[in-house]
Amino acid sequence: MTKIYIPIRPNKSTSEINEEEEEE
Repeated sequence: MTKIYIPIRPNKSTSEINEEEEEE
């Protein structure tokens, strides 16, 4: 199960998760 998804809206949650996923 991947937590990577396309951020449809500029949400803070999506931005934070995206940054964390990229760092890992």
